[in-house]
Amino acid sequence: MLGMFAGILFQRQISIWKVKTILYDLAPLSWKREHTPIDSLPKERLMVALVFGQSNSANFGEGSIRSKKGVYNFYQNEIYLAEDPMLGADGKGASTWPRLGDLLINSKLYDNVVFASIGISASSISRWQPNGDLHASLLSTLQLLKQNNLTVTHLLWHQGESDAVIHTSKHDYQQSFKEMLKSIRKQKIMAPIYISIASRYNEHPKNNTIRKAQFELVQQNHSILLGPDSDQLGDNFRRDGTHFNSAGLDRLAQLWFNQLAITP
Repeated sequence: MLGMFAGILFQRQISIWKVKTILYDLAPLSWKREHTPIDSLPKERLMVALVFGQSNSANFGEGSIRSKKGVYNFYQNEIYLAEDPMLGADGKGASTWPRLGDLLINSKLYDNVVFASIGISASSISRWQPNGDLHASLLSTLQLLKQNNLTVTHLLWHQGESDAVIHTSKHDYQQSFKEMLKSIRKQKIMAPIYISIASRYNEHPKNNTIRKAQFELVQQNHSILLGPDSDQLGDNFRRDGTHFNSAGLDRLAQLWFNQLAITP
């Protein structure tokens, strides 16, 4: 009898453990991470960056790292230690942002770095302009940062591969970008925006139309700055011809750092 009773209790414990495991797996990722009080961050030597665009900004890379002290991920009015996958973007893999944050902290350019990551895979630039379906998310994230007394210091844009595929014209790409930036400026966000030169997609190594559109935007406006030329990272740095492997994410982070270090 006692053996039977013990067996029942054991089975119940196993069942409870299974239920807890299932509930944990189903829970939002943010519930599994400890947040840091935003008010605890000193405002001096603080970098706050909105990082956005498409999949190569949005957790579609290979590998996984957890940033060291001082690099954070802003998400829904909280900040968490930055780690893969970054909260806010739609992918479930890795991104270059925790790696970039570590480089910035190790270089002593900043004491703390906060990334708000809102990239969406396969998004064309038209979806980010004022009449696009992603524009509201862009503006609401900027407002949440402002409400939490986090002044945006950098806008880091990695996008262009989708427009290379659908053959967006240089004029249309530039017009969409300018309209998007104009709307951001109306929110009194005056931080410089860095454009990653990005057009490489699978069997299409580079798209000169998109590359020219991006380079010319930098030349046309002093608040639009040159980010990394990600197209230079070939197949050795990619897991599928488009998205980066772990070595590619490390290299891309270094390229971002090189550009940001010029004008911190």
